[in-house]
Amino acid sequence: MIDTPKRRFWQIHLSTAVVLMLVSGAFLGANCLERVTERYDETQQAQLNYAFRMRQTVGEYPTSHTFVCVTNGWPLQFSGRIVDEAGNVMPFYAWGNEWRNDWLVLNVLLGIALCVVTATICERLIRREAANHEA
Repeated sequence: MIDTPKRRFWQIHLSTAVVLMLVSGAFLGANCLERVTERYDETQQAQLNYAFRMRQTVGEYPTSHTFVCVTNGWPLQFSGRIVDEAGNVMPFYAWGNEWRNDWLVLNVLLGIALCVVTATICERLIRREAANHEA
């Protein structure tokens, strides 16, 4: 019986690559899609109206504006902004930036970890099945 050479550590099966492509695509899609995460009540509406008037000097905003919070990122929301019905935008985070770079880096690291765990599970299942067929 001819012994087949053992695979190197970094080589993966085609089926594992396809699963990794699907997992990374789903993770990327979840991070890129914008979601409306919160609608504000009347008290918060008045506070946001005041904040809009303080930030933007053009025109007056009526108190009947409707505000929503639009965010990006999963599982951590790394980007967010508050939008009114006229399309005016105010940063979501208190320090005036629309981006949380630390959460963006954590999302990237979580995506890499998810791909590594998925590849490890797929390869172990495939190699266990191959070992069962040889025995």
